[in-house]
Amino acid sequence: MDRDIPQGDRRHPTARALADPTRVAILELLEASHGPLDVVAITDVVGVHHTSVRSHLATLRDAGLVAETTAAPTGRGRPKRLYRAVAGRPVAGDAYRELAAVLARAARDGVTPRAAGSATGREAARTGDDDPARTDGVDAIEHAARRSGFDPRRSGTQRRPELVLQHCPFSDVAVDDPETICSLHLGLAEGIAEARGDVEVLGLSVRDPRRAGCRLRLHRNEAAPGAGTSAGAS
Repeated sequence: MDRDIPQGDRRHPTARALADPTRVAILELLEASHGPLDVVAITDVVGVHHTSVRSHLATLRDAGLVAETTAAPTGRGRPKRLYRAVAGRPVAGDAYRELAAVLARAARDGVTPRAAGSATGREAARTGDDDPARTDGVDAIEHAARRSGFDPRRSGTQRRPELVLQHCPFSDVAVDDPETICSLHLGLAEGIAEARGDVEVLGLSVRDPRRAGCRLRLHRNEAAPGAGTSAGAS
């Protein structure tokens, strides 16, 4: 059943863990490793103090992204603690790096993920990163959604097009915390629309991220370029 996302935002430990670029780097390192790593090995690669590495690992562990074990004793002193990525959790690729960057911005600026997404969308629209072809706002939002891996399909009418998001690249996180993840991406679309000025975002109807099919509802302004062209209604 569809529902509109609420105005408020909340944080789930998984989304919070991915909000820091260093934690994303640690997770990527563990995912690429052929075996578990200790703090010294991780510190040598990521280049931050071992105390910070331990703190980041604790956050990743608490979010269920990393498992902690104890190595077999080899002599005096405490046995080393070893860390590995938990199988089946989201891979920290380009899409997750972008997600982490926006969530980090929200934490840094003390704003909601939706507001951070909106600011990011405005910047993308003004620099041309939202759509290299510089076509109309609907195309720009569709391009951004496609680049993020949502596989959007155009439907609706000329004046009120909709983007049906046929895949959720963040389903592992969104299933636990849809309000944060969906609000963030709604904000991205709103930011692009605000900067472009020829389209308005009416809302996002959210479905189960594992099944996808969320609908981003748009409205072309009266003076919008290309308002008379087909929106590919289905």
